Amino acid sequence: FPQAVIGLHPAGRLDGKTTGLILLSNDRPWNRTVTGSGNLDQEFRIQVEGELTELEIGVMTAGVLLPNFGLFRPLAVKVVEILNGRTVLTMVVGEGKLRQVRRMLTTLRHKVVFVRRTRIGSIRLGDLPVGRFRHLTTGEIAAVRSAAKGEPTRGKE
Repeated sequence: FPQAVIGLHPAGRLDGKTTGLILLSNDRPWNRTVTGSGNLDQEFRIQVEGELTELEIGVMTAGVLLPNFGLFRPLAVKVVEILNGRTVLTMVVGEGKLRQVRRMLTTLRHKVVFVRRTRIGSIRLGDLPVGRFRHLTTGEIAAVRSAAKGEPTRGKE
């Protein structure tokens, strides 16, 4: 983390096996806005063992009942490619809680190879290298604040 910025804290978290976008700030109310707003969807890029079928995509889109959790229904699921017995897909969720993405795919009997969060609201990871950071734009910060007021930011650029 930048040494010149005192009191940085993550806005949310990723589990130990997930990589990708995480937002940091020393503005605790802003961090609570990021984690508490139901209007900031999250997009993940996922690779699983095996080829996902159209039926499985339909089941995921309709929602899967996860043991000890309940119904989990992603906002969108899209297969990016199938190559060498593995499927790469993107999944958009309203909230990323309790390893829902991994649990859903495990319930469908697909071993998860990797999960990477690529977007929170309109903030995108892009081609930022692992372990690096960038400052948010004024527009990105404003979009999070707008979400706190109930103005949806799902997929806005």
